[in-house]
Amino acid sequence: METSDLNSSSSMLVGLIFAIISISFGLQQLVKTWKNNIAESGLLKIMQEELSRMNKQNSALSEEIGNLQQELIKLSQQLTNLTIENQKLQLEVSILNKEIARLHVLMSEPTRLGAR
Repeated sequence: METSDLNSSSSMLVGLIFAIISISFGLQQLVKTWKNNIAESGLLKIMQEELSRMNKQNSALSEEIGNLQQELIKLSQQLTNLTIENQKLQLEVSILNKEIARLHVLMSEPTRLGAR
């Protein structure tokens, strides 16, 4: 009976050792997983903060782009008005040039008549 008690004791001891090894391995995995979860949580928090910051900047940029577009519309309207004014001035200059040419013709006629 002593050998069976010895075998039983050694089997229990081996089982106990395997149980301790399994528990320690399980605890190591649990601690490793816990650390990874903490790191992932920290990373997610940093990413959320960065996304929030980028969202604020995008809002500010969108507002500035809207302001620039309004200014561009105003400048385009002013350019259209200036183009119309320029066309009117060119027409007036053309009319004045024709008047000057007509006056030159009229002024040169009496000298031609007097020369006959």
